[in-house]
Amino acid sequence: MALSASAWPLHISAHREHPTVTDTATYTTDTTDLLIPHGTFRTAFGTAPDAIARVRAGDAEQVAAVSTYLDNVLRFLDAHHEGEDAVVWPRLEERCPSQRDVIARLQGQHAEVHAVRTAAGTALQEWSDEPDAANTTSLIAAVQALDSTLRAHLAEEEREIIPLASRHLSPEEWGQLPGHAMQHFSGDKLWLVLGLVMEQMSDAQRATILQHLPPPVLDMWNTSGSASFDELVRRVRGTAMYGTVARYRIKPGCEAKLLELSRELEQQRPAGLVTGFIYRLESGGDEYVTAAVYTDRESYRRNAEDPAQQAWFARMSELLAGEPQWNDGEIIAGQVR
Repeated sequence: MALSASAWPLHISAHREHPTVTDTATYTTDTTDLLIPHGTFRTAFGTAPDAIARVRAGDAEQVAAVSTYLDNVLRFLDAHHEGEDAVVWPRLEERCPSQRDVIARLQGQHAEVHAVRTAAGTALQEWSDEPDAANTTSLIAAVQALDSTLRAHLAEEEREIIPLASRHLSPEEWGQLPGHAMQHFSGDKLWLVLGLVMEQMSDAQRATILQHLPPPVLDMWNTSGSASFDELVRRVRGTAMYGTVARYRIKPGCEAKLLELSRELEQQRPAGLVTGFIYRLESGGDEYVTAAVYTDRESYRRNAEDPAQQAWFARMSELLAGEPQWNDGEIIAGQVR
């Protein structure tokens, strides 16, 4: 599923024809959101060698998880650079004649990055087909080479292009960049890219992007994408899921209100929440058990300390007939599908 330009960007606006080289308009466009995809690439490729090295011999499921993760990130890099080639460079070349050497150098770096990206893609395919020691070593070296080349390019792009584009591209024009990338993304896991990008965002930025997603994409994210993202990233990064099991009684006649609060929490979807269940015990007496699963201990802790979560639990406490019995712990076996 592709996202339209109005579905993805932090800058939401209509298309505007760009001015000619004689146009004297100077903008103050916020172009710092370029740091979001850049952060995604730094994190993904920087942690990939460890993820590859952790795969045990014969673990076909882990090979598949790491392979699809890296393949989709590589394809997102392709789409991101194609977006810059289509949206950013032509306008800057036309409007910034004095900076054409800088622009040409950065464009040339795209070709250099693409060469090592192609090598990494080839090594990934060979490792996926035959994850032996030799192919593991080759893939780690290829990803490290890509990471090194890409980091140098991203650093210069942030130094030179963020301020240049801020002055010479309108918010409407800059806002076309992420939409173009998503329209040309050729991977098979849009939810993975969406989740990786949102990891780099502030709470306000995440709220903005979710507000402007098309309803089918938002529904996909809320019903399956978020949980699928959490599970795949947990597998690839090697972090253990963490959660809590709470046993409690509610006041008579409050089950409907309990379920209403549960649906409200599901709509808000705390960051890192994989899944949750409420059990009504057969022993009766208005006794219930809630189980919540998070991607890792840190996500669970952040949610517990979130003022919004604390306010939600204060409302739930009004339904309780006593203090819950909490049991927190690391999940050492089981699957979330």
